[in-house]
Amino acid sequence: MESTRAYFARLNRDYLKVHKTKEDLFWDTYMAVSDDHAGFAQAEQAFKAFIADPDRLAEVRAHLAGLDKLPESEEKRALQHGLRGWQALFECNIIDNDTARRHMHELIEQESALFAKRREYVMTHVNEQGQREEASLGTLSTNMGTNPDEAARKSSHDALLGLERWVLANGYLDIVRKRNELAQSLGYPNYFDYKVHKNERMSAAQLSAILDDFELRTRDANQRTLDKLVADKGEDALKPYNLRTT
Repeated sequence: MESTRAYFARLNRDYLKVHKTKEDLFWDTYMAVSDDHAGFAQAEQAFKAFIADPDRLAEVRAHLAGLDKLPESEEKRALQHGLRGWQALFECNIIDNDTARRHMHELIEQESALFAKRREYVMTHVNEQGQREEASLGTLSTNMGTNPDEAARKSSHDALLGLERWVLANGYLDIVRKRNELAQSLGYPNYFDYKVHKNERMSAAQLSAILDDFELRTRDANQRTLDKLVADKGEDALKPYNLRTT
């Protein structure tokens, strides 16, 4: 058990190191502290390689098999719980063919390039003082939810629409195509099916059934709420910059 305990501790340390490197570079580039976008892309590749490493999966399985032969104890159960978590992570992320790995590498490069360009895109809106200012996504959302002036709220909504159009014009559709190519190389019809299966352990059809049932159960209550809002505030209350939906 001593070797398994040491392996588990080392696996946790190695993961924290590669994950922290990626996250630090993400936030440094996102907040314009650094322009090392190439470094961020490399860190992202290293992180994806870590969680998709078949050798680590084999090691985890071997240690779990070894634990199965030992007498029951609290430490054994704790190690089994932790290692099974790692097993699930690796099984979800391992990409087992060269074509898919190539698509994943290209996808990370495309996403990193769009992320770098996005940092240069400036959004503005009208704040509570009636002044036009630069705004982040969080500021736009807050302004839409709290600013008492409808025109100011609309300015935030218009800025978000502008970002959507900018993203579409600057490579997002190519990323969607690459995501679908990755999923198809792994045997899925599209990227959505792939992500649902990987993250939720269910099919897209199973997820749709859950969401359809939820929509059906809440439909009438939601419509009553909207009808009352219109009756109290008028039709304009349903405009997207007047109705908080998140």
